Amino acid sequence: MLRSSSYDGLATGGMPSGWSRPRMYDSRPRIWNDHNRSGDRSLQLRAYGNLNYNHSVAVMPMFDVDSVRGLYVYFYAYGTNNYNPRIQVGVMDNPNDESTFTPVRTETLNAPKLHHH
Repeated sequence: MLRSSSYDGLATGGMPSGWSRPRMYDSRPRIWNDHNRSGDRSLQLRAYGNLNYNHSVAVMPMFDVDSVRGLYVYFYAYGTNNYNPRIQVGVMDNPNDESTFTPVRTETLNAPKLHHH
């Protein structure tokens, strides 16, 4: 299964079709026009301090698969401060209930880099 997504050409401030943002922090997540790896847009998330409270969440549409084993997610992430910015990638049983989130991988963003998990 190959699925590719780009934010190019999407309106700033919104989200890709089918995505949700069950938790917003500082008006994010949102499509924006900076820190883009290629093209003209990026998806911004924001967190500050305690990740249990001050963070934003972006949820992709559900994959129609029996198992996520063997699937990879490739993304470019950029951290902008000195507080060990991290991003968590995982799965959710219910995209409207953060308590169903199970982390698959947590990455510290010391510099812009390509991540794959």
